[in-house]
Amino acid sequence: MSDKEKMTIEERRKYLRIIQPRYKRAGKREKSALLDRVEEVTGLHRKSLIRLMRSNLQRRPRRRERGPTYRADVDDALRVISESLDGICAERLTPSLAQMARHLEKHGELTTTPELLEQLEHISVSTVARRLARIRQDQPRLPRKKPRPRNPNLRDIPMRRLPWNIQQVGYLETDLVHHCGPTASGEYACSLQMVDLFTGWSERRAVLGRSYLVMEDAFRAILHRLPFPVIEIHPDNGSEFFNHHMLRFWGQIVKNVTISRSCPYHKNDNPRVEQKNHTLIRAGRCAINRGDHCAWTKGPNFGILGLLQLVIGRCTMDMDTSQQYCPNPKCPDYGVVGGGNIGIHSRKEHRFRCKTCGKTFAATTGTPPLPSPPRPPVDRLGDQPLGTRLPQAGHCDHLQPRPPH
Repeated sequence: MSDKEKMTIEERRKYLRIIQPRYKRAGKREKSALLDRVEEVTGLHRKSLIRLMRSNLQRRPRRRERGPTYRADVDDALRVISESLDGICAERLTPSLAQMARHLEKHGELTTTPELLEQLEHISVSTVARRLARIRQDQPRLPRKKPRPRNPNLRDIPMRRLPWNIQQVGYLETDLVHHCGPTASGEYACSLQMVDLFTGWSERRAVLGRSYLVMEDAFRAILHRLPFPVIEIHPDNGSEFFNHHMLRFWGQIVKNVTISRSCPYHKNDNPRVEQKNHTLIRAGRCAINRGDHCAWTKGPNFGILGLLQLVIGRCTMDMDTSQQYCPNPKCPDYGVVGGGNIGIHSRKEHRFRCKTCGKTFAATTGTPPLPSPPRPPVDRLGDQPLGTRLPQAGHCDHLQPRPPH
């Protein structure tokens, strides 16, 4: 124990209980020497030690309760300081109470007194925690977000897994691959794929967005190209497959087709289409990013990959720093194209970095308002004639027109 550290009441009573038998057996001189030693250790007055040594050293119960030490002004100060520090815990808040109170007083957010500052310096962590808990009970809270309601269209759709040994064509696993990059916000290209379990026949269709119009047109195109009738489709639980429009499409327009679904969060319920997603869609995307897309443009996959190459403009092959400029108006090199001040910040997130001001920006932000470099002519873009506008690339114009809804 250090010289500056004081003994608590319980520690003093325990020490006196140990010394008391020796005190009662000792003589006058020994008692005087013993009191000198105890007075030096405990810091109590000599007369108090004599009175305690003659008693049974049992603490008397308190006759009346102690009054409140911290008043309403302390609660008000704690409320303001806690809100200023974004509601940190009592352990981090207590050491900076007095300093923060003086700082807030300078800016007119709090009124302090010398007594209040003294109390804020000596208040304990447990007292601050208790008072903050009582203060926060009176503050209004934001309503908790309720869980999203379950899709009511899934109620009547059976959930199962298609057996691997089906000996009949027409059972198709269905999936939609998102090409959204690092974020899923906004509208982006997707790939719809259907795989037959018995023959392994696969059909793909590129769509822009996930609306029921493009999904219906993609299904129409795939059904028109399949050489066998469809008996059952087996997608996941996505809302692009199960909504009122698509259920009407499969029930009224396309008849005699059974719809089932996989278990939520179980990709293994659609193993064939998941494998084809990797080998036929994502592998093609990687080939585009590497620049090895020449071989893909000659096969039947060019329709979907050509659309992805046009829609997804944030590929690695398009990260040309000579065609970018800094979009920061405060930068000295703002609007300068090909000045050598633009570097690649992240290929994964498709972001550039200005070497002059240090700001980073997305690949679609710093695109200069200049004509894009010429692209090679496209013969097939999702089975559409040359010159088809991009938002219409997911529609099937060569099929019969849709009946009115």
